[in-house]
Amino acid sequence: LKPVCKYPQLCCNLGKKEKVSENMVCPSGLEDCICATVFNVENGFINHSRILKDHIKIIEHGNFKNAKTSIQKIILHRTAGSTTEACKTAFKNGRKNKSGGIDHYGTHFIVGKDGKIHQTADLGKITWHCKGWNSKAIGIEVVGCAIDKNGKCTLGLKGQLPVAGWENLTEDQAKTVACLVKSLLNYYALSTENIDCHEHLASKEKGEGQIVLDAIKPYLK
Repeated sequence: LKPVCKYPQLCCNLGKKEKVSENMVCPSGLEDCICATVFNVENGFINHSRILKDHIKIIEHGNFKNAKTSIQKIILHRTAGSTTEACKTAFKNGRKNKSGGIDHYGTHFIVGKDGKIHQTADLGKITWHCKGWNSKAIGIEVVGCAIDKNGKCTLGLKGQLPVAGWENLTEDQAKTVACLVKSLLNYYALSTENIDCHEHLASKEKGEGQIVLDAIKPYLK
């Protein structure tokens, strides 16, 4: 059992009531990484130096039935826009619905091209980001354009060229998203099998979340 339990480095002496270290190894090699510690959540927001609190209350739509056990998936998205600010503006402005009203969609996190993590919603609150899964999933938007056949940003709307693919993640993004996902899996007691892509669960452009998942896989060790 010594190699299985990694004795003595991960074992504690019960007689001395030693505390086992909560520090873990960051697979991305980032300093002060969110996945290398057990983070604290205060009033629904992660208290960590790598998390920027950018609360956008309008995207919150009620409470999860249970803030921890309700969560079954971490869902990966792309913003389709090219900046974090554009994504936050889209969250705030919402989108017109068929009745003429405004629906406010959004995710709990946005990760910019610079690798900065913005938490936009309370972890205890439901946001609308993936039909059929909103009440049981945490969403992460990763900044990056949908691109046309010429490699230029497009939304594939009327008058625009169709979406042919997605902008690659920057290295900072890939590492940071991996660390955020890993830390959330630990927090919710989930495994890598609980990571999913928007287009696998609802009608979306092909490859939206898959390009994110492919980029972070090397760091999900």
